[in-house]
Amino acid sequence: EDERPSPARRRKLVRADPEKLLTPGRIERLDAIGFEWETGYVKSTKTWEDYFNDLLDYFSSHGTFDVPRLLRMEHETKGTSTLGHWVYRQREMYRKEAEGAKIPSPNLWDERRERLNGIGFNWAKGQ
Repeated sequence: EDERPSPARRRKLVRADPEKLLTPGRIERLDAIGFEWETGYVKSTKTWEDYFNDLLDYFSSHGTFDVPRLLRMEHETKGTSTLGHWVYRQREMYRKEAEGAKIPSPNLWDERRERLNGIGFNWAKGQ
């Protein structure tokens, strides 16, 4: 069995401490092609409720809940999770629940699912 970390995990490890994992020559070559050592990711302070309200605003403007995954709302900071990604996560949770997977905080998820159902949210993109 291959126990090597995934490519995403390796990138994270390299960014965290390049001198530990890479030779000086490799660091120079990565610098030469413009490798970004800092990801620019900032943990969002938005709550589920904030995203829910953004979704209502998006629906009012566009008439659909199919938010492009990478769409960044005007007030969203670069490097934070987007409304489209939040919508994707809600659909993913719904799909996992339907497949019988264990859901973290099931009571909270039940309440949130019902709120999304209450606004007519479509659980499959393009419905």
